[in-house]
Amino acid sequence: DIYVKVTDASSSIAELTSYTKAMTAYSELSMSAATMNFGAVSLGGTAGIQDAGNKINTVVIANDTHSLGVATEATWTTGTKNITLDPSGTPDAPGEFALNIDDGTSGSGIPTTNQAVTSSSVTIVDHGADARTSTADGADEATSNVDLYMSLTLASSGIDIGSYTGTITFAVTND
Repeated sequence: DIYVKVTDASSSIAELTSYTKAMTAYSELSMSAATMNFGAVSLGGTAGIQDAGNKINTVVIANDTHSLGVATEATWTTGTKNITLDPSGTPDAPGEFALNIDDGTSGSGIPTTNQAVTSSSVTIVDHGADARTSTADGADEATSNVDLYMSLTLASSGIDIGSYTGTITFAVTND
């Protein structure tokens, strides 16, 4: 069932209820930044996001229960050199990197709990059944803001000096 109440600029009100229409789920996701920078990371080292308060803020608009997920490319590159994602979250072979994510931090943007980011979307722990976004009376929309902390860990060998880039994808999925 759908109920709509609209008030225009001259305070005229129109209301409509439809009992025969099913409303589909809608979700929208925006981020506080289009890029993330982990700064200089030593071989065998770990670093958190170096800008935006050491976090990325996701803003979710959803009218249904939803999950928040993340994935990354399996290979990051400098253009001439590559490193490979270790999906376990702990790079132990030469030339590997790992990303971990959580909505809590132990300081400097390092996630409290290491949840490995893989090349296929994984649901972020504690965000597998987030509630619909409630909208207050008179408001245009409501949002759920989720701060996420991500760390990058490099293997202890097999990685040449350079600025490596790769794509990290965040997704909101209606359940």
